[in-house]
Amino acid sequence: MKRKAIPLLVVLTLVLFLSVPAMAAGYGGRNETGDNSEIRAGGQMRYVLDLSDLLTFSQWERLENRAAEISQRLGCGVYIITLDDYTDYGAGDALEVTSQIYHSPGSGFGVGEEENGITLLLSMDQRDWAMYVYGGQASYAFNSYGQEKLEAVFLDDLGEDDWYGGFSDYLDACEDYLIRAQEGRPVRQGPGGYIACSVLIAFLIALTVCLVLKGQMKTVKKQADAREYAVGRLELSEHYDRFTHITEVRRRIEKNDGGGSRGGSVSAGGSGRQGKF
Repeated sequence: MKRKAIPLLVVLTLVLFLSVPAMAAGYGGRNETGDNSEIRAGGQMRYVLDLSDLLTFSQWERLENRAAEISQRLGCGVYIITLDDYTDYGAGDALEVTSQIYHSPGSGFGVGEEENGITLLLSMDQRDWAMYVYGGQASYAFNSYGQEKLEAVFLDDLGEDDWYGGFSDYLDACEDYLIRAQEGRPVRQGPGGYIACSVLIAFLIALTVCLVLKGQMKTVKKQADAREYAVGRLELSEHYDRFTHITEVRRRIEKNDGGGSRGGSVSAGGSGRQGKF
């Protein structure tokens, strides 16, 4: 595949779709007749950029209106981008390219002075996904734990190629996270993890004490023959050892299917997660 002029393509694409309200450019989705031709959009495409044509026109319109309403009402941009191959739009992994697209000059991503926003990117060539969070308000609503829980909401649908269902779940969850953050009760890990950690630490301390005490019992020696424990005038006419059973412990080896995700930060700031769907 011939690689595009990366910086120029990003700027031209985003300016085309984000900065010219009345322009007759295609939004990357299908028109109402079901084909892939460009459409005439009377409104300004700002939140859902479907360059891989995964959505019908009506699906795109509903998602676009929903994302716009959430973003404007809650002061944090919520975006969706689908591409054929993310490597055509920047350098690095999927998360880094998502950050580069987000911060492209004139892109229009982000709300307010901090450019708060969350972006979900799908790259169809190798089925890569990335979720990028930027800005203080967005980072408060979608911290590392929140991002991990959020991905579970939409990845199951995307894994089954249910694009509209996955994007709808993503928007609903983003709205819920942002509302909870504004109410001062953001999605955070419960106390169960801390309790388990405390119990583990206490167990390790107790085990250490037991091992130390055992090491101090140098006069105690295990006897292999029961006659060694006999005292007084007890005499055994015969003795024998009988093998009764054996204990076998098995450990299951988990299969790694390569579909896991991982989190991280990027050079331009912000954080996010990425993986395969």
